[in-house]
Amino acid sequence: MDTASLAIPTNNNMDIQSYIQEKKNLVSSYLQTYLKQTVLPQVSPVGRWGNDAITRILPFTINGKLLRSSLLFLSMESFSDHYNHEKAVKTAAAIELVQTGLLVHDDIMDQDEKRRGFDSMHIQYKKILEQCGTKNPDRIGESLALCVGDMTFFLAFHIFSTIEPPHLSVKLMNLFSSEIAKVGVAQMQDVYGGNLDKQVSKDEILSIYTYKTGRYTCGLPLVAGAIIGGANPQTIRHLWRLGTAMGILYQIKDDWLNIFGNPQKTGKPVGSDIREGKQTLYRLFLLEKSDSKTKEKLRSLYGNPKITKEDVTLVQSEIKKLEVEKKINGIVEKQKEIVNEVLSHLPIPPDKRVLFDEFIRYITEREK
Repeated sequence: MDTASLAIPTNNNMDIQSYIQEKKNLVSSYLQTYLKQTVLPQVSPVGRWGNDAITRILPFTINGKLLRSSLLFLSMESFSDHYNHEKAVKTAAAIELVQTGLLVHDDIMDQDEKRRGFDSMHIQYKKILEQCGTKNPDRIGESLALCVGDMTFFLAFHIFSTIEPPHLSVKLMNLFSSEIAKVGVAQMQDVYGGNLDKQVSKDEILSIYTYKTGRYTCGLPLVAGAIIGGANPQTIRHLWRLGTAMGILYQIKDDWLNIFGNPQKTGKPVGSDIREGKQTLYRLFLLEKSDSKTKEKLRSLYGNPKITKEDVTLVQSEIKKLEVEKKINGIVEKQKEIVNEVLSHLPIPPDKRVLFDEFIRYITEREK
């Protein structure tokens, strides 16, 4: 599939919001063409669900922010004198398909019914199955959604296989295989921790943040973009450290949005981390600072699928009263120090350094 026509020169005076939108448009356009022209003819003859799956994968994917794509392009453009948009577009599209699969599976594990303001994939199928009169629409809906998530992973690796030259394709596939395996283990730890009565340690929580979010959300696209741009091994090592710190900042902001965010902007109801018993830094420090009576009450809320709006309000008020965010901010500042230190050692052009700074500000101040 020819992607040369998708190449868009970057305006050096562009702000980060415009930059993110430009790269999102680029990758979305590729995905739309790829899924409809390449994949759909292959899966439609199998049965009705082939066409159905593709029509659901596309909007689910491109309704996201596609931040990983913009990071990949920013990295490639920072460490290469000649941009290769075809390689970058394909790699970014593969990243976003992997992200779609992870989110579809994550929503099933967490029993989240909303994603990006729309029904989660398994809920979409549940409603279809209810209309058809299918037995056990809840379980079958989850099963169909799991299949859709699996499809996205294999489609991502198909895209990787089309990248030239072959040695770059193999290098990117090895990179992604290694990192996504680590995401799987971190997700197992996250799910396990959410069903424990005891509180896990700060180091265990930060390990989940590192391998489920940090390396995957920021480190992986930064490293992939640098590899496409021909960066040296020392730069790659710096980018892993940079991306991990950025990803931890991203996750901490996600935790805050889950408790205090506006559902109309986040697309998800507040308090789902409380309902699911997630082991977050907010939970850790809240329980550490609470008196015994309050701690007992809070423990009864975490992991309770029937918590109310009033229960979430209680958690919010206790976090504020006990100044939990002071402890959180100490970790945030440490990660920002790592980010600034690493950026100071990287040979990034001034215009791209501005975009890096704006991107970091964006992920720590975003409202969704």
